[in-house]
Amino acid sequence: MRVYENGIEGKLLGAFTGDVAPPMLTTSEDELLVVFRSDYTQGSAGFTAQYTIAECPNNCGDDAGVCVGGVCQCTPEYTGDGCETPLCPNNCSQHGTCVTANSTGCVCNDGFKGALGADALSLRLWQSI
Repeated sequence: MRVYENGIEGKLLGAFTGDVAPPMLTTSEDELLVVFRSDYTQGSAGFTAQYTIAECPNNCGDDAGVCVGGVCQCTPEYTGDGCETPLCPNNCSQHGTCVTANSTGCVCNDGFKGALGADALSLRLWQSI
């Protein structure tokens, strides 16, 4: 038995023979192909296969992240369990620079300040000082 990601031209995940169950296989692709071949010299009960789909919250914001094993891996511009929160909403209200390193967020330009609490950030409150 051979198992491929994304069809016969895709990556071979494993080739298995004998009567020992193969290890669990994991993929983030949306297609697996199982090719089973018998040489007709032995008759047996065959095999069973099981699968689960690890879903991620909010489908990882569609283009804001990738679902890996049921956990979102967000792009640097997004955060949250489902990559639903922009790191720098409204491009820092045009009064700052978005710093994605270490999920820093908005760094204000001179003459501006912004509250860093989640409520103030989501309301995009900025003040001229």
